Amino acid sequence: MEHAIHLIDKPYFSTNRNVLTQEQLQIPGLQMFGKHTMTTAIAPLPNHYHKGCFEITYVSDGVISFSADSSDYKLSGGDVFITFPDEIHSTNLIPISVGEIFWFQINITEADTILDLNRNASADLITALQSLNSHLIKTDTKEMFQLLRKSFEACFLNQNRHLASSYLCVFLNRLIEYDNLPQSGLTQDIEGSVAYIMEHLKEELSLDTLAALCSLSTSQYKQKFKAQMGISPRSFINFQKIELSKKLLSEGMEITRTAMELGFNTSSYFSVVFKRYNTYSPSAYIKQLKR
Repeated sequence: MEHAIHLIDKPYFSTNRNVLTQEQLQIPGLQMFGKHTMTTAIAPLPNHYHKGCFEITYVSDGVISFSADSSDYKLSGGDVFITFPDEIHSTNLIPISVGEIFWFQINITEADTILDLNRNASADLITALQSLNSHLIKTDTKEMFQLLRKSFEACFLNQNRHLASSYLCVFLNRLIEYDNLPQSGLTQDIEGSVAYIMEHLKEELSLDTLAALCSLSTSQYKQKFKAQMGISPRSFINFQKIELSKKLLSEGMEITRTAMELGFNTSSYFSVVFKRYNTYSPSAYIKQLKR
């Protein structure tokens, strides 16, 4: 078995990160519930597992990578990542980038019932979760976000715990339904827009121009892009530019030239954006490559 730590979350409260545990939640089977808004990249998650717990992570914004069962998964807004009890997972040395996540753990070993359900309903839900087909499930951004937001707020503001558990039950049952649905693709205009962005990363990409190529107003384009991609077009462009910059730097291109090549006005601004998505600067990245 590969080396991994048994990670137990502790209560944590700050402006951007809040974690509630059993002591605050008082909901059967709900081990923890957290929300984290990353305004800059944070350190990678090491190999770890949660004893007896499913862990469900919902990405409400951004692009975040996870790894489990020898496979890597890249999630964007509306995507859900599930790990099974005692399953080792991590971010495979990849920093957690700018974005927002909700995540919670369901402990199936310490109680006969979970989430205030009766025994039969609890057993049915656990069986359905154990039968999920994939670690990654794509869902409807608005619906699932609202369910988690309302549940977390009910917990965080110490409102009716039964209301919070009810929202989570609906979320999990909808997740199970999404797991059995065919994955819907992008509309032709947004698919074309993504392809255009990827082909022109070294150019200045105006949202007005991208919107016009889709025959949409800029506000309509931004809304439609975010709804289908789970990330704003500007964040998507910046993320892809930084991904390409890592390739160019690894091939020996100098930092200043890389910045200019990708349309950044100055190398200092490029370094700021690079660090925002990676936790380290371009120069630190080059040093890592030389080790």
